[in-house]
Amino acid sequence: MEKKETVINERKFIVGKISPIEMMTISRAGISLYKRNEDGEFEIDLSTQKNINALNAFYNMVFEHINVQLTDTVIKPVKEKGIDVWWPANIVDDYDTLFALSNWFFQEVVFPVFLKSSESTKNSDSLEQKETSKNANEQE
Repeated sequence: MEKKETVINERKFIVGKISPIEMMTISRAGISLYKRNEDGEFEIDLSTQKNINALNAFYNMVFEHINVQLTDTVIKPVKEKGIDVWWPANIVDDYDTLFALSNWFFQEVVFPVFLKSSESTKNSDSLEQKETSKNANEQE
C-alpha cells in the first residue's frame, strides 16, 4: 500500500503499517458502519442502530494504525495499541479531529482497498475457472 498522509488541524497524520489480516478486518468492519452522504463522501451511518462493540473496535483499530508526527523526528500512533494512551494527549478531547481522521481513513484507505478487492474478484478469472469453462464449452 502506498504511503497515505493528511494534515488535519495543523497536525500531520500518516497511516502506519497494517497487516493484510488487520486491513481485511478494518475494511469489513468499516464497510458495515459507513454510508455515502449527498456529497458522495463516506460517513458513519447513524440511521440504524449499529453494534456499539463493532464501532468501538473499528475506531480503536483506526486510531492504533494512524501515526501522528509530533516533532521532526518523533512519530507516535494516535492511540497506543491495547491501552488508553493517546498522542498528542489533548487529541482525546478534540472530537472534530478524531471524526475527521476516522472519516479520512475510511475514505482514503479502507474503501479503496475494499473496492479494489471487489473489482479484482469480479474481473478476474482464475486458471481453474477458465479450464472449467473451456471444458464445459467443449462438451456441448
